[in-house]
Amino acid sequence: MPSIFGKKDPKNEIYSIVNSSLRKLSTSEVAARSNYSKPTVLKYLKKLNRQGEIRREKRSNTYYWYTGEISFF
Repeated sequence: MPSIFGKKDPKNEIYSIVNSSLRKLSTSEVAARSNYSKPTVLKYLKKLNRQGEIRREKRSNTYYWYTGEISFF
């Protein structure tokens, strides 16, 4: 999603990927759906989590990211 100045806005793009998914996504899955590297995606996912926009769950050394209430995996 382009910003006002014509540059890409990674935070909004990553949020929309997580928000549009019907299930919880791992960090690798979010990185695969975006055009950013895994470390960059993780940085923005952590920022969004701190701001309370997305939630995270840890299962067997993997973080899963989601928004809202998802009743299935």
